[in-house]
This record gives sequence, structure tokens and C-alpha cells, in this order.
Amino acid sequence: MTIKQSDAPVASLPQGNYTVKTLANELTESLKNYNSNSVNIKIEINKPNSVLKITRIEPKQNTNKDILVSHTLAGLIGIGRKLDVMSYIKRLTAPLLTLFTVI
Repeated sequence: MTIKQSDAPVASLPQGNYTVKTLANELTESLKNYNSNSVNIKIEINKPNSVLKITRIEPKQNTNKDILVSHTLAGLIGIGRKLDVMSYIKRLTAPLLTLFTVI
């Protein structure tokens, strides 16, 4: 995740296999590490209408920073590249896998 206007990182995830819980934990830890960019994002799991909820908490002085999500993460959690104020993730979607058989 990066801030669109400055390309400053907000959070990053290493490659790996994630469950909803491990994804939420990894995002929360990464957000703490990059907290210097004055972006406040809250991660919640097991909400009534979603398995994962990402909320952008805007400061009182509306800085209007757009948060961009990488193509890979956006595909995994099923959202667009621009992070909305509230994003509800119903399920994780694995990328399509193509198998080749050598004969």
C-alpha cells in the first residue's frame, strides 16, 4: 500500500500463504512499522457483514490522501486498487493457477 500523491509506503506484505487472521495480523504490524506517514488505517476481522474490514480514519484536517493497493493484494482481497474509506472483504480469492503437463 502506498500514498498516491507521494508514493510513500503505508504497509507492505511479504509473499506467502495467508489466512484472513494472518493477513490481518501482518497488515496491522506493517501499518505500525510505516506509521510515520500519518495515515490511520484500522483492520478488523470477523465482522457481521465481512470477514475482514479495512477502515481509513481521516484526520480532522482532511488531507485527502489516496491509498493505492498493489494489483496482487487487490486481487487477493477482491477490492479495487484505490482503498475506499471502508472496504469490506467477504472472502479471499486465490489467483488463478495454470498447470502444464509435460508429455
